[in-house]
Amino acid sequence: MTTANPEPSAIEQLAHATELLRTAGGRLLWAKHDLDVDDLYRAAGSLVQVTIALQEISGHLEAATIQPRDGLRDDGGHDPTRRMTAAADSLAELTTYLARAYEAAQDNHNAIGHIGQGRS
Repeated sequence: MTTANPEPSAIEQLAHATELLRTAGGRLLWAKHDLDVDDLYRAAGSLVQVTIALQEISGHLEAATIQPRDGLRDDGGHDPTRRMTAAADSLAELTTYLARAYEAAQDNHNAIGHIGQGRS
């Protein structure tokens, strides 16, 4: 009897998505001179969606990080609760930066959307 493979966890999906994004980034590096305006527009739209997703992920991780936990220890001998608070603070800052990145990505997408290529 075979058992179905369980759906990947959110962390496994995030790791896989990271690999895909890094691969796409590498391919864009080599293709940058071959991209037409339509490609740039589609890529800009993808950046908008990626920044939204990263902002959501960062916010979810911040919320998870600030959850009370028992039995924590810190390898450096510091207060683990303080360390977790610092980690959550860093994620809050990242979420703020990602909100700004979203605005820039949206501006880029809008600007490219007004450009045509070829005959008018």
